[in-house]
Amino acid sequence: MKLRLTSNGITNPSIHRALVELLGKPIADANALFVPTGMYPYTGGAGHAWQAIAGKSHHPFSEMGWKSFGNLELSVLPSIDKAVWQPAVARFTRPASTLRHYLRIIAQVVVGVAP
Repeated sequence: MKLRLTSNGITNPSIHRALVELLGKPIADANALFVPTGMYPYTGGAGHAWQAIAGKSHHPFSEMGWKSFGNLELSVLPSIDKAVWQPAVARFTRPASTLRHYLRIIAQVVVGVAP
């Protein structure tokens, strides 16, 4: 699994090139999983998350031409049966053991729950 964290999206050609280089393939051949949870503590965070997902932000990550695009909302995971969301997330991340590892970290650090 390869991760790219930016504070304001893919805002210029050099960040775009770095993303393509990190992926090792064109964006059209890659799957993206968007995790907006980190935006919420900021003023207007929920609105900014919606804009990014809906393709209405200044730098619409969802409109970059991904093979597939998913959204993972971490704050609600403890209230949803794993059988509902894990297969969808697994589509974007392989191998499954890597997915489990990152979800444990995310659950402990971001959400504050024990995996």
